[in-house]
Amino acid sequence: MASSVRVAVHLHAATKLFGIQQTANLIATELSVPEAFASYTAPLESATGMPTPQLLAIVVCSLELLAALMIALNFGARFFLFVSVLYVGISTCYLYDFRNQPGDGNAGCWSMS
Repeated sequence: MASSVRVAVHLHAATKLFGIQQTANLIATELSVPEAFASYTAPLESATGMPTPQLLAIVVCSLELLAALMIALNFGARFFLFVSVLYVGISTCYLYDFRNQPGDGNAGCWSMS
């Protein structure tokens, strides 16, 4: 069971890296760089020739792949598990609009019946 979960996590992270443009497009539509960080992102964009959403997509996908690999190899597993939990929590809050489902989509989500 655990090995199949590890393989699934590795494949999920790898598919994000293979489809880096779709991941960058998702980041670009949901997040914007604040003006306070614009002075830091401009040199990175000019040095790499890539826009900030694409840089963020590469960093996030690489971090997810590294964390999955380290957890699978049991090298710093607790640290990388904590990093993965933070990543999932932050990405869920910022990238997925689960609060505003159309129609009666929220009716059964929060009730205990």
